[in-house]
Amino acid sequence: MRHKILDIVGDLSLAGVPVIGHFYGYKPGHAINQTLLRKFISSEHAWSYVMLEEFEDVPGLRRLSDALATTADRVRKAWSRLRVVA
Repeated sequence: MRHKILDIVGDLSLAGVPVIGHFYGYKPGHAINQTLLRKFISSEHAWSYVMLEEFEDVPGLRRLSDALATTADRVRKAWSRLRVVA
């Protein structure tokens, strides 16, 4: 399951900007993830650019921003402890 989560995060990162939203998938793969991203980007009414600084007073976005920073910090710490055995 972790592998699938990393796959979708990596595939969505190809958008070139951070994506704030929800993703629900059942056994997604790279092909379907990339198809989803292409369709999503081509539907201009389905997305918009948002500057988080403009929404600092919105509690949900502030919590999201804090959660993302905490998660990024945890990932960095986990990677720094990872040892590859050859």
